[in-house]
Amino acid sequence: MTSSVISEQLTIIVVGAGIAGLTAATALKHAGHKVTVVEGSKLLQEVGAAITLSPNGTRVLSKLGFDFEAARGVRMDSVAVYAGDTLKKQDVYPPGSMDGIEPKFGFPYRAFHRVDLHNELRKLALLNDTKGPKVSLCLGVKVVRVDVENAEVESEDGEIWKGDLLIGADGLHSFVRSAALGTDVAKGEWTEDVVWDIYRWLLDTKDVEADPELKALMRKARSTFVLACGDKTLRLVWYACRNGEVQNLAAFCPGKGGNSIGEDYSQPVSKELILELFSAYHPTILRLLEKADNIKKWRLRNRTPLKSYIYGKTILIGDAAHPMLPFNAQAGNQALEDCGALLTLFSNLPDKDAISGRNGDV
Repeated sequence: MTSSVISEQLTIIVVGAGIAGLTAATALKHAGHKVTVVEGSKLLQEVGAAITLSPNGTRVLSKLGFDFEAARGVRMDSVAVYAGDTLKKQDVYPPGSMDGIEPKFGFPYRAFHRVDLHNELRKLALLNDTKGPKVSLCLGVKVVRVDVENAEVESEDGEIWKGDLLIGADGLHSFVRSAALGTDVAKGEWTEDVVWDIYRWLLDTKDVEADPELKALMRKARSTFVLACGDKTLRLVWYACRNGEVQNLAAFCPGKGGNSIGEDYSQPVSKELILELFSAYHPTILRLLEKADNIKKWRLRNRTPLKSYIYGKTILIGDAAHPMLPFNAQAGNQALEDCGALLTLFSNLPDKDAISGRNGDV
């Protein structure tokens, strides 16, 4: 992934200012292009808890000059599985299976609080430096029309952005994707099967360490650990973020009824529901769950894969292109890889006609 001064500068519109959108903006800026990002929210608060980025994703961020220390990520150097009801360690991962991952691949393997990650990505995208033209960020923009063939976006207020290229990075319920496919954004193209529900929340590390048994369990696990019980359909994933100051918890269970289409990403649920779901777990873990607050539920479902992410002058990336279930922690990493591909494809363009030729080689 290399970039240098180019002879042809493109005007590029990015819809969405999440992880994919901001990283894409930075990558395309580094490729020498003029980038405008339009985002529906005011970016007052990034939605979500923690996220794990592995070397295939952090390689791209490293290339773009991301400040890993400022983002306060926690090194992921181990994973352990415990029986949820007895807290006995299970022989699932060989000892030392994650040792040396960072030296081996040459790039960080870290867990970040999404707010910290997003803040640093925003700073990087908006940095006024010599890497390329300054990125323009337009917030509070409700997109009501997208012309994928002509790379044109119109807002509810009637403002129009037109470019040489449009990047759809507007997430799971992507307006750009729906415009490209001619589908209803409220219905999507989901498969019929309900897969999992995931409940997520954060805890202050000091509150967890106040319980001696929980403190000992945290130290024993070192980094990431998974607790499973019974038929293993109930899973609790637990790891630290924000320099170890915050504990991230994610409870997985089979989805129950309802319809995720049109639902909010993060529906609030009660602590009592979590305690009921995990009632068979060890009393120590139940004390951990008692500390839960501000719990949010996500419905996880499969989506029909697309044959292409390119429509006219529009490219879909991240969750707008290929949403993934979280079990291999790759959704965010694949979005970053998309951005690495954009950097490669759109660097050193002799002219606009070269774009289609490069796409054919990918």
